[in-house]
Amino acid sequence: MDLTQTQEYELLATISARGEIPVKFIYLNEGAAKWDTYYRKTEQGGRDTLEEDRLMSSHIDSFMQSFHDASGFNLIDLGCGNGLPAVKIMERLAGKGFSIHYVPVDISQTMLALAAKNIKKQFPDISVTEMQVDFENESLTSKLLGMKQTSRQPNLLINLGGTLGNYVNVGAVLTNFLQSMTLEDYLIVGNGLVNDQNPQKILSNYIGKESVKYEDTRVARKLGLFNDQDDYKVL
Repeated sequence: MDLTQTQEYELLATISARGEIPVKFIYLNEGAAKWDTYYRKTEQGGRDTLEEDRLMSSHIDSFMQSFHDASGFNLIDLGCGNGLPAVKIMERLAGKGFSIHYVPVDISQTMLALAAKNIKKQFPDISVTEMQVDFENESLTSKLLGMKQTSRQPNLLINLGGTLGNYVNVGAVLTNFLQSMTLEDYLIVGNGLVNDQNPQKILSNYIGKESVKYEDTRVARKLGLFNDQDDYKVL
């Protein structure tokens, strides 16, 4: 696994202090393609995504009022994954006549390239700017404000699905998002952690799935911290 020196220090620190491996490391290198395959197999993200789509559909007109003076905007896809969770909202916004500059943001360069490829396949004429940032530890302010100054368009930040649950310090991440925004920007946070489904239905997507077990433990295996004789439970 290819890690920067900063990432190595963070990984060692979290293992030592909390006995855990940050979820973001799962998506590095070959983890990007594996996540893409898993996402597509689970019906485009599963029932959480369907609920999220329903909520956005019912409120899209209200938040679009924030952009009544704009002809387009920068769509900042925070923790972009394979980019596909953003497709439906992009379709709706493009249908309302807005031009979109797609900006995937992720710790994994491999994931960024995958997201850009998937989005370009859906929207061949769209402009894409990949932004490799570990926003759990790095400020977004200068990059996003600089982008606004260059494009002269507002930013629409999205953090879809259950991505919020991947962060070690959710409050710090949300503060980072807020500090990178101006009054004309908008933030949409997915409802992956807060929905009206029975938790057991959500857990059923993970319990007893060998492919999920492998991905959850892949980083630990490479570090020599897990093998097939060790216990693995989904709680």
